[in-house]
Amino acid sequence: MSAAGALGHVQLPLTEESTRRLVGIIHTAIQKALQERASPSYIPQLAPGAARVIATQGWQRATVVVWAAKGGVGKTTVAGNIAALLGVVGNRKTALVNLNMAGGNVHIHLGLRPEKNIFSLASLYEFRKSMKAGDVQAHMVPYRGNLWVLVGVPRQHMAGASCFMGEEGEVGKRFTIALMDLLRQMFDFVIVDLGQDLNHKMHLAALRAADLVLVVVNPEMAGLLDTHEVLEALFEHVQLDKSRFRLVVNRFHPDAGISRKEIVQVLGLPEIGVVPEAGTLVTASLNARRPLVLAHNSPVSDGLAQVASSIFPPLAQIWKQKGILGRGRKGLLDRVLDALGA
Repeated sequence: MSAAGALGHVQLPLTEESTRRLVGIIHTAIQKALQERASPSYIPQLAPGAARVIATQGWQRATVVVWAAKGGVGKTTVAGNIAALLGVVGNRKTALVNLNMAGGNVHIHLGLRPEKNIFSLASLYEFRKSMKAGDVQAHMVPYRGNLWVLVGVPRQHMAGASCFMGEEGEVGKRFTIALMDLLRQMFDFVIVDLGQDLNHKMHLAALRAADLVLVVVNPEMAGLLDTHEVLEALFEHVQLDKSRFRLVVNRFHPDAGISRKEIVQVLGLPEIGVVPEAGTLVTASLNARRPLVLAHNSPVSDGLAQVASSIFPPLAQIWKQKGILGRGRKGLLDRVLDALGA
């Protein structure tokens, strides 16, 4: 039994003494599992080929910006769930950065305190005229697994401070470039929840720094036409590289009156994933302050996993092997780790 991985055993029927021993065994097992899953070298039980790809880092690190031309399309929800898939399910060191200068809700969605945030980091950068990895790490909030969060401006008025808007926005632009450069070195994946206002120099700087830009849209014609107009300006006048842009169709329903093919034709971008309409399921997960992909098995979670797997291909098998895809129950250890917030 020990050779097979057993950490101990008790015999039935349980007595008072064997029960105390069982509690000790469980405590030791949980601590060992927590340490193992927190290790960057942790790889779930996968097919040998996929395991080798992960172990040898045969995948590309990436900075991914999640953006939308209009509000209310589910951009922050998509960004938060993708980050959770990469950092918690995939166990890759992942940063989720709230760079919405109109005020971000990432910390609310995840139930995090906003004391450490991007405003205090930018203020430090303005004072020092430089940024170090230690400064960035000190302002990151650990969430779960290998996911770290840089909380956005907790109050909208902070976005007008000199550390963001000084020299007509150039201070904020330099801060964003320095931040993106450091995060790229510190993390496997950087997921940026970006504000929609492209007149803001910080937003444009983040788009320029991205390896991949996920454009989140809903199947609604007026919003699609608005997005098409903004994208044309980005490609023609700002001269951003169109090949780095992909579509995520969120809240899709076949009865919406517009097909996925038509959405792709309107926007002229390839589709990277589709997240179906979910009714109140997403709202309930936001109110519970937990990413949907860590709480429920659903077609929505599967759609989000499809998007994340396009960024980190081994995640597709991890998602399936961990029993999240197509299975409604978790194992005892998973439920215990959930209760511990691990």
